[in-house]
Amino acid sequence: MKPRWTAIVGLVALTTACASTRIGSPDDYTAVPLNRVYPYPSDEELAQQTTAVALTASYSEELSEDEVGDATNEVQTRLERYLGDAGADVTREAGNDFGDADWALVVRVTRFGHTSAYAPPTSLFKNEEELKDEPGTCTYTGEVEIDLRTYRAPDREHARGGYRLHHTDDFSEKQFDDACPLSDSRRQVLLEDTLNDAIPCLQVPIKNRFSPRGYILEQRASEAGDKQIYKTSLGRTNGARAGLELELFRVQHMTTDAGHDVRQERKIAEGVVTDQNGEDYSWISLKPRSLEQPLLAGDLVRGVYDDTLAAGLGLGKCKRILTRVDER
Repeated sequence: MKPRWTAIVGLVALTTACASTRIGSPDDYTAVPLNRVYPYPSDEELAQQTTAVALTASYSEELSEDEVGDATNEVQTRLERYLGDAGADVTREAGNDFGDADWALVVRVTRFGHTSAYAPPTSLFKNEEELKDEPGTCTYTGEVEIDLRTYRAPDREHARGGYRLHHTDDFSEKQFDDACPLSDSRRQVLLEDTLNDAIPCLQVPIKNRFSPRGYILEQRASEAGDKQIYKTSLGRTNGARAGLELELFRVQHMTTDAGHDVRQERKIAEGVVTDQNGEDYSWISLKPRSLEQPLLAGDLVRGVYDDTLAAGLGLGKCKRILTRVDER
């Protein structure tokens, strides 16, 4: 059981975080003129409140759909939930069909099996003759590996990065048979437990990869001028909730010597969604001392998820389970 003071500190922190999101009515604030970024986001960019993501599956000859179809479906079901939390519009597609999605996530199970090891009985108080009728110890280790790649539709040829989950889990039991037999049902439970222990490590990176995005639309200030709030195109339809942490970026377009357009995002502030948000808008406040330069209408706003919850659930092991695959 956790110490009582831990729970009290957690409650105080939560209460403080919630209080910082309350701003009162935006009508009590005065409009502040805002300059615009150039180029200003197009009407299509401003109107796109959700990211369409297609979930597809891929199988190999070594691990066919008959063998790992259930495991693949479990991964997709969890991903569907994580993406939905981040405001994405998710569909299930078959094979190489991305449909009308903006992005595709392709899931492939690359390892799904178990090994066993036998250790003969030992004792400080019995000799070898006395131990011959004692059981040894069989240790069964389940191993799963999941390869997850992202594709920018309609490109179906080149992956734009992804993740690899690799995890093992084991249990031991007394056995007389040094071959360590394992029933199909117990093997299945071992592999399911190993898989279910690993999948939550995808929650934070996937939600951040497809986190809700919007743009700065308007600025207002309190009568005393000591508090600034900003209206964005983030809304409940694309995952904006009160308390959601935010990063704000200045998008810059440059042309290389070869004539190629390069788009760069430079972080300029941090903020949080307040309690004033609707279906297609939200009012946000900035974190103290995080603003590096004045915001402009059209600056990019992006939701950020951290691993605080994962750490609280004991998922610090994700650092060794999850590997990021760099974009090519």
